[in-house]
Amino acid sequence: MTIETLRNLIRTHESWLTERVLEHARAHGYNIDSSTLEQPWRASICGFSEPMQATLAEDFWPPEISRQAGDRAETLTAFSVEEARLHRKRGVPLDQYIGLTKYYRRAYLDLVEEHFPPGEQADRYKQFVDLFFDNAEITICAEWEKMDTSAALREAARTNRVLTNEKNRYLTIFESLNEPVIIVDESGQVTNVNLAASLLFDSDAISGRGYYGDDVERRPNPQIAALIEEAGEATELEHQLETLRGVRTFNVKIQRMLDVSEKFTGTVIILSDVTDFRAAQRASEAANRAKSAFLATMSHDIRTPINGILGIGELLRAAPLSGVQSTYVDALLSSGELLLDLVNDVLDYSKLEAGETEVHTVVFEPGRMVARVARLSIGEARRKGLELTVEVAENCPPLVAADSSKIQRILLNLINNAVKFTQEGSVTISMDAAEGWLHFAVRDTGPGIPEADRVRVFEPFVQHHVSGAEPPPGTGLGLTICRRLADALGAQLTLEVPETGGSIFRLDCPVTEVEGSVGDASSKDDTVPPMDILLVEDNEINTLVIEGFMESDGHRIDNVTSGEAALERLSERSYGLVLMDIRLQGVDGFETIRHIRSSEEPAVNALPILVLTADQTDEVARLFADSRANAFLAKPFSRNDLRRAVQRAIGDSSTSSAQEVQAEDEIPLLDESVISEHREIIGAERTGRILATFLDTAGHHQAALREAVRTGDNAAMAHIAHTLKSAAEMTGLRYLGRNADTVERRVVAGCGDAELAEMAETLCREIDRAMAAVRKLTVT
Repeated sequence: MTIETLRNLIRTHESWLTERVLEHARAHGYNIDSSTLEQPWRASICGFSEPMQATLAEDFWPPEISRQAGDRAETLTAFSVEEARLHRKRGVPLDQYIGLTKYYRRAYLDLVEEHFPPGEQADRYKQFVDLFFDNAEITICAEWEKMDTSAALREAARTNRVLTNEKNRYLTIFESLNEPVIIVDESGQVTNVNLAASLLFDSDAISGRGYYGDDVERRPNPQIAALIEEAGEATELEHQLETLRGVRTFNVKIQRMLDVSEKFTGTVIILSDVTDFRAAQRASEAANRAKSAFLATMSHDIRTPINGILGIGELLRAAPLSGVQSTYVDALLSSGELLLDLVNDVLDYSKLEAGETEVHTVVFEPGRMVARVARLSIGEARRKGLELTVEVAENCPPLVAADSSKIQRILLNLINNAVKFTQEGSVTISMDAAEGWLHFAVRDTGPGIPEADRVRVFEPFVQHHVSGAEPPPGTGLGLTICRRLADALGAQLTLEVPETGGSIFRLDCPVTEVEGSVGDASSKDDTVPPMDILLVEDNEINTLVIEGFMESDGHRIDNVTSGEAALERLSERSYGLVLMDIRLQGVDGFETIRHIRSSEEPAVNALPILVLTADQTDEVARLFADSRANAFLAKPFSRNDLRRAVQRAIGDSSTSSAQEVQAEDEIPLLDESVISEHREIIGAERTGRILATFLDTAGHHQAALREAVRTGDNAAMAHIAHTLKSAAEMTGLRYLGRNADTVERRVVAGCGDAELAEMAETLCREIDRAMAAVRKLTVT
């Protein structure tokens, strides 16, 4: 080994040397008058290491100590001279400084001993260290002797004045802090407090009393002692203290003293008064709860009568009417639809304002989507004598992936506005594509928008109307909602006003092109064979509407108004379907469903159930996901909406039997069409809640399955498998549903324990696969 090896060892072990010196200093009492912070100790190590490395680099060996040695090399002694001067000025006695320097020497010797085995090379490196420190210590002593006693005293006095001023500066900073700060020792005794802390408990407190006061000023405070005891090992907590201002809540931060010398041990406690913040937070939460309650009321109590208005109107429209009567019915339906739009605008704006919106990507055909949106507005356009046209460029991809629901909502709002404000001429909807974007434009020949109003057109509650004309109907929230939906999509919604008149609203939306094809679900027959249906609904108008819709398709309706009556009726006769409202007097809808699913009669517990409600809150979405109902339909709904929901409920209940004859390799892990239908019927956000609930509960089902196998609880295993089957079918997890159904059947058939254990473990693995598929779907 060479001298270069020792040089590199010293250079790369500064932290190690610092910690070793600190260990020696603490063990032998040299920490008492030394720095409490790490940096000065590291600086001293660097001060010794740098001349050592320079000496080694020059291949210079420290001279032996000799009376005739004369001046030492400058590189070797420069740091020692400077250190001697500094410590002498600070009033450090020579014996103490030389004593500590001995332990610096010891640290370097320890370094050599730890990294080199005993032998010639280690002895040579240790000799180098000894000679270096011998020369350093001689230089320190020589420098110390150069100043006479009186000069040394004057220098010490001057240095003490500087140190006193420095201490006073930091004390002033400490006292000036707005946050209360309390310093306690290892026993919990308060050793110092700043003015802010003193004023919490003493109205006569003055700055500096915590530092300069007597022991009475620093007497134990029982509240601080209780705080320290409550904190334990925590570094942050909230705690209430009785102060001169009453009981206040504090955010408490607790920090151990940063003293590497371990001379000053104890704790620093910093208090931040959060009383007013917490009060404001509680008020905000109360306001949010009130807002949520209001939105729930809006969602249910207002949508319910709207459902009655639109439903009765639709029934009347299907009846033989005179021309005048048809006009009245059309007016009734138009007014009801306008009222529904107003309610939806208020609810949607509230959700968007609170950031409660999620993007749900699905695969769809953009050309068909644009045509479908245009068809929804064609009736009003024709009534006003307007030409409504659709232009789709040839470069548009046949399939894309994006949030079609939000895109449709934006386009429908823009088209409805164009039709509303255009008195003559035309409205044109166009679409083209370029590099992962769909570009939509809605042009009209209306009066346009004045320049002064253009900058505010997307602001809430702003409405533009032509001078002399009646103010337009609506809330003034439509374009605001469109802009915020566009922002959620990463899209751009802009306004152009051509010089030739009219307006152009452009929507530029990012999409992903998809290969393949999408089946036309709308081509399916929405009707199901006539059957006996139990309707559980306590609103007379809704009952009339639903009976009218169902009876027109040949179904036979039996109506009850309570959950108790529904359970009694189910015990008396058989039905093919239950239509269940959830807000009922007494036993509510979800509780009634739980009783149905727990029935011992197979014909009852397997009965298809369609939930009908105007309440579309997150809590209802969670309860629906847990209820094992087959389908969900939000009020208000049309005849076709109800037809599709009934078909969905009936189809869902027969999934298991269909799976029995389906080849295993044809069963999809995740049938995304189920998710798409959920999003269409109950909305993307509610569907997201269903998927999230599955992810939250799937892991518990795995643990419960394994526990049932371990304890031999076959009844629990069958129940878990049944619950999993229902949850899997609800979320489109066909393969998991089939496996859960198989396990349930084998448990009931009484198969052996070994087979059950193997089947349960297989089902647990399928749960893992299902969870991965759901997570992938929610990410995309």
